[in-house]
Amino acid sequence: MAAFSLSLYFLANSLFKLMGMGFGEPSSLPFFSVSSRLFLVSFIGIVICLASIFVMAKFMNLQLNVKRLIAQYGGLITPFAALNVLAIVFGLSGAVVMTILTLGVSTTFVLTVIPALFIYHHGLVFKEDRNVFYWSTGTSLLIMVVSYLFWNWFISDMVDQIDSFLSFF
Repeated sequence: MAAFSLSLYFLANSLFKLMGMGFGEPSSLPFFSVSSRLFLVSFIGIVICLASIFVMAKFMNLQLNVKRLIAQYGGLITPFAALNVLAIVFGLSGAVVMTILTLGVSTTFVLTVIPALFIYHHGLVFKEDRNVFYWSTGTSLLIMVVSYLFWNWFISDMVDQIDSFLSFF
């Protein structure tokens, strides 16, 4: 999560400097205000993902507690941290396409593919019936639906606040 937010911050900062948004003076984007928001977005994505995995595991009657879920899921997404570190290097160099590509691949796998494979594996190992493919696909769909509902609510609330602010003018 930290590498994700840092890579996007460094990319935005290098583009900010390249475009000369400091109006002739050397300046950069405020680190904490930008990176903390990016970190919060990635943290919310991981929480939605973990909650969806936990819900599906409970629907499947798997014996999976929260501590074990976090430990195993964290172990599965660890290799994608290296990909995010590579995205930091691309972000520092200002390579927009490579930064977005590596972050897109990492985010897609971490938030949709790995949870489906996680439920699929645990379903095959611990469950008698073999309908685990549908449960694993449902995990990815649940993550997408919950993410859509959360971000739709969040963005519409933000637009309402902006609209109420601009109505004074």
